[in-house]
Order: sequence, then structure tokens, then C-alpha cells
Amino acid sequence: MSALSDLFDAYGRNARLYPAILVMVPLIALPSVLESVQKVSHVALVALLGVALLYVLAHVVRALGKRVERRLLARWGGLPTTRWLLWGDTTLDPTSKKRYRDYLSSKGLQMPSPQEEITNPHGARERLASAVTWLRNNRRGDAYRILHAENAAYGFRRNLYGSKVLGMSLAAICACVDAGFAIVALPRSTPLTAAAIAAVAPEVRVGLVVALVWLVAWMFVTPTWVRESAELYAKALLETCDAPSA
Repeated sequence: MSALSDLFDAYGRNARLYPAILVMVPLIALPSVLESVQKVSHVALVALLGVALLYVLAHVVRALGKRVERRLLARWGGLPTTRWLLWGDTTLDPTSKKRYRDYLSSKGLQMPSPQEEITNPHGARERLASAVTWLRNNRRGDAYRILHAENAAYGFRRNLYGSKVLGMSLAAICACVDAGFAIVALPRSTPLTAAAIAAVAPEVRVGLVVALVWLVAWMFVTPTWVRESAELYAKALLETCDAPSA
């Protein structure tokens, strides 16, 4: 029951449920599914199977997202929040960086010096990563709704990118199935005209269009798109150090 409630909380909906729904769209648009939904007697069965598949798929996309995150972090040089706090990184202006580090130091967290970052870069990153973890764990609750929204947005993009191969594969399979239905339905020895296409059942045409559009849409789910959201979350997390109640 707890896992189900987690799926439908604010973070679960944005980061897990919505990517799973987007992966499933071509399946929902298959002619056989559309035909079943049109029959009242089949609606309950289709809905039950859909919810079960959605629940499983939500956990699959989360696992795929976590897996791809490790590769992305290796490519980015670590979490943006940790990297930005390094003195050698120039993303943040020096004044803001010092203010954030001073705040974390005031909470009993050791910040590495510029010299330590050079002589022991691994240890310096470990300490900063630990400080960021502390900051993230202490930013729960309704007081940080904007931060939670950015976190959910990042989770959505990460999980969707992690599911890209699965999503494209399903869309391509559904497109082939829909195209097969369309070919069978087209009149024999007839030119491909608007009238001939109109002879194909509407649900077949809809399914084919949806599958092809989804196949193209997946092309825009890129590491750059994920990184933009990760950096927005990192910025929002560090800015909580300036909150009056921090």
C-alpha cells in the first residue's frame, strides 16, 4: 500500500507516473485497445490491466532513470550542486559560493579549502557531497515547495530519458502493428488516395499517427534536456541557504 501511495504523491506523479504514461501512449492507441475501450463490457478489464501495467512500468522507468543517472553524472563530473561548491568551479559567482559554504560550515559541516581541493580532490568532493546530502535531507516539508517541484521535474526528465530506448522500441513496434492493419485494410490494386486512406478504420489511422508522432517526440529527450533540469534543481537547493528560516 505504501508503494502505491508513493506512486500517487506529488513527486511520484511527476517523476514516475507521468513518464510511465508517456511510454504507454502508443500501446493505448493500438486499434485493438481502442476497439475494446469502445465496448462498455471491456472498459473495466482494460482499465484494470492498464493500472496494473502502469504500476509495474512506473517502477521500471524509475530503475532505468537511476541507471542512466550514474552515466550522466560521470559525464557531468558529478552532481551540479557538489561541483558548483568547489572553489575551482566557476559556475557560481565567488560571493554566492562563499555565502553557501559559510552557511554549511555554520551547521557543523567541514568545507574543504582551496588547497585541499588540489591536494586531495577525492576527499574534498566527498565532504562536499556529504554536505549537499545534509542540505537535501533538511529541506523537506511544505516550506520548500518550489524546491520539491524542481526535484520532481528533474526526476521526470531523468526517468523519461532512462526509458528512451524502451519508449522508442514500443512506439516503433506499435507503428509497425498499426501499419500492418492499415495495409490489410487498404483496397487492393488501388492508388494511395485520400479516399483509399479513408477506407482504413479510424482507430487504425489514429494509432499509426500517435505511434509515429511519439517516435519522433522521443528524439527531443536528450541528456542536455535532463541536465538543464538538474541544474535548475541544484540552483534552487543552494538558494535555500539564503532562506530566513534556514
